[in-house]
Amino acid sequence: MVSPEQEMGRRLDPGVTLTGGSIQHKVLKLFHAMYSKSKFLPFSITVSLMVLSLLLLPCCEGQINDQSTDLYRQEAISSDNVVIAAVGDVMLSRQVGESIRITGDPRAPFLKTALILRKADIAFCNLESPFHGEGSPIEGEMVFGADPVTIEGLKYAGFDVVSLANNHFGDQGWVGMYFTLAHLDENGIEYIGAGKSESQAREPKIIERNRVKFALLGYSDIQSAIRKGYAATITRPGFAVLTKDNLIRDIQIAKKQAHIVIVSIHWGTEYEELPTERQKAFAYLAIDSGALLVIGHHPHIVQPLERYKDGYIFYSLGNFVFDQIWSENTRKGLIAKIIFEGENITEVETMKVTINDFYQPCLDDWE
Repeated sequence: MVSPEQEMGRRLDPGVTLTGGSIQHKVLKLFHAMYSKSKFLPFSITVSLMVLSLLLLPCCEGQINDQSTDLYRQEAISSDNVVIAAVGDVMLSRQVGESIRITGDPRAPFLKTALILRKADIAFCNLESPFHGEGSPIEGEMVFGADPVTIEGLKYAGFDVVSLANNHFGDQGWVGMYFTLAHLDENGIEYIGAGKSESQAREPKIIERNRVKFALLGYSDIQSAIRKGYAATITRPGFAVLTKDNLIRDIQIAKKQAHIVIVSIHWGTEYEELPTERQKAFAYLAIDSGALLVIGHHPHIVQPLERYKDGYIFYSLGNFVFDQIWSENTRKGLIAKIIFEGENITEVETMKVTINDFYQPCLDDWE
């Protein structure tokens, strides 16, 4: 048989626990005593004492265990799913840029896949090419610089946020960095992993969907770009550098602002099918520090997906829009579809794409 004290305890918020000597506990004991003796008391007096006991409960908040943050987070979570679509490297200069110029349509690279990306609540890519401003761009075989008009293709495809933390962000110099940041801002596309200073580059981007807050962080681990001066400093624009201290500290900060933390990292060795031990170590550190999803890019070919604890790691999603059509592996890429329910990943899907001769990713079923 359930006692009145137990019944009252059941009706309390499940996130609230009572200590044996707390005022709430004593109030409940008083309620129990009144109940057991109520047949000897006039009904009106019993009811009055019960109401008084309940009114005292809000005054006892100081003795309730401190779980206010968790309770708030539970209220903020929606029961509706949130779908994130993530792809790998998008490069809109060189031959891709020339193809756009010839067709006169900046949407051209995304015509085969835009419907898929636009259905997602959040669509993400690694933007490998900065935009150049007015005048002649800085040129070179391994120097990227996209015409500003090509941003219309990103908007058409439905990209909500891009990572700029890669080894080509500084290819158009400081002027190109500043212009790229401003151009994305003006066109309503969020970015992570780069900024006008190191603090801005490491700042989490908070995106809310269905009352769920996502914090996105971006980093580059490519040492050659760091040596070129592409990394942000206190006074200079650039990308955020991947270090253990940066990763742990930034995730901790992001966790205080959002329900879910996602980390994007430019890392690894180009054209290698398996992740390096360094990639694995940083991926595990990100999950251990509180991230739920790690999205990797830079190898330009697909690398494995790994489940680690409650999180998922995409070591490399391969190319998505790129002019590296000289090999089968560099033509391949993945669209990752990650489904969230509350603060958990409930499902992960991947759709295979192959880049055709017109630099368009198309759904495929390669092995």
